[in-house]
Amino acid sequence: KLARIGKRGSEVPAVLDRDGVHRDVSSLVSDFTPEFFAGDGKALAIDDLSALPAVEGRIGAPIARPSLILCVGLNYVDHANES
Repeated sequence: KLARIGKRGSEVPAVLDRDGVHRDVSSLVSDFTPEFFAGDGKALAIDDLSALPAVEGRIGAPIARPSLILCVGLNYVDHANES
């Protein structure tokens, strides 16, 4: 699970590891931007995140500067059944 942790405007990219600890991945990726998602994602293809520093604090928006936001209204059973 991807996250961005830190003060507003100064968040660092992080990944939630198997133990529920957010790990700072800023040494691997600059941020979770549309350009990051357009790439192949190999920068985060590591098995053991425990060597990366733990990071705590405010959890910001998971994606910096999203280029598009799509919403699907499936919050009611009737809407889900219609879909």
